[in-house]
Amino acid sequence: MIAVAAMAEMMSVEDYREFLLNQVAPTETINLPIAQAHGLVSAELVEASCPLPPFDSSAMDGFAVTAQDTAFANATMPVRLTVIDDIPAGGYGRERVTPGTCARIMTGAPIPQGADAVVRVEDTDVPAGATPLRKEISVYAPVSSGKNIRAMGEAANIGEPVIAPGSFFDARAVAAAASVNTSHVRVYRKPKVTVVATGSELVDPGTSLVDGQIPDSNSLLLAGLLREWGADVECVRRIRDSVEDLRAVLEEASLSCDLIVTSGGVSAGAFDIVKDYGETRGFSFPKVAMQPGKPQACGKVGNALVIGLPGNPVSVWVSALLFVRPALQSMAGMRPEAPRIFDGVAGTGWKSPTGRRQYVPSTLKVERSGNRPVVMPVHRLGSGSHVINAVQLADSLCVVPAEVECVERGDRVQFLQV
Repeated sequence: MIAVAAMAEMMSVEDYREFLLNQVAPTETINLPIAQAHGLVSAELVEASCPLPPFDSSAMDGFAVTAQDTAFANATMPVRLTVIDDIPAGGYGRERVTPGTCARIMTGAPIPQGADAVVRVEDTDVPAGATPLRKEISVYAPVSSGKNIRAMGEAANIGEPVIAPGSFFDARAVAAAASVNTSHVRVYRKPKVTVVATGSELVDPGTSLVDGQIPDSNSLLLAGLLREWGADVECVRRIRDSVEDLRAVLEEASLSCDLIVTSGGVSAGAFDIVKDYGETRGFSFPKVAMQPGKPQACGKVGNALVIGLPGNPVSVWVSALLFVRPALQSMAGMRPEAPRIFDGVAGTGWKSPTGRRQYVPSTLKVERSGNRPVVMPVHRLGSGSHVINAVQLADSLCVVPAEVECVERGDRVQFLQV
């Protein structure tokens, strides 16, 4: 691991993100039934093992015909055809369609031999819906050859790529793989994660608070975010400011987890236990040129990657978005998503720290200025690292460059959506 603990200068957000991602290795791959792949990432190219559709099929409820029979059909001079078969979806044609005959057919059913088009039921004298099979029908509109037929393999042929390696198996991807008869896929195992909130001041929410105590929101915040991002959160721990307690928790978690995320104890305080422990284990403690979230930590315990975040809750949230999420994506086999930056207009003014990029929890207003959304901080204290109560209102982070000391109402600003 590259040591950055001794660096006097602050690192940029991008440099620390790259540094962190260089420490990440993807989880091992496993072979699963396609139904169990939802929420995981493909470790292989999935190709069609059957054509899609697997046979010529009807795109409409109607009647399979020879197109030539309908060439002169119209409302005043309909064509009369003899019905010789009835083909539901999941069935097959037992009779060959010849000139002067037709077969009733449902959407998705295979086209019978001899037929080269399908007349919609709406273009016949047969009512739509469940009706008895007639011996003859009248056709009121012509169809050309191939009309209302889905040709075998028109969506995908055998061997055609369907799911690329590194693709996320959401419900659509699972359905796509199943539609080409894929039974099993090789995927990356879901990363296993432990969350550790440090701080003797932390107590369970709802506790009667005594001097110096605060409700623990960090462990809940991190565990929730990690689950939302697809991690298998194995354990959530809260510990007092004790290096021995931290050592025991980290070493236990490293036996089964791929990632350990801690909050608090990474700065220069007298009780910053992550720093005290990590300095004996070769951890890196960069100062990142951002606000909130300047102190960060990164190291290894056994095979587990440890990402140490600051203790203030808004710092935890912003740092998790910028650093933990891409690390988790990489660990899960995905290409990490770079933050997408959009242009907006400041709806009010605020100050920004010199020399650090500011991330302000914000909300996007409906009104627009010059086709740019209006960006409003969700709290009057802006990027205050303790204002976690307002973060749940944020749908974006306003990104203020390090060289900007003051944002005025109406200034052009940039934001990333969260």
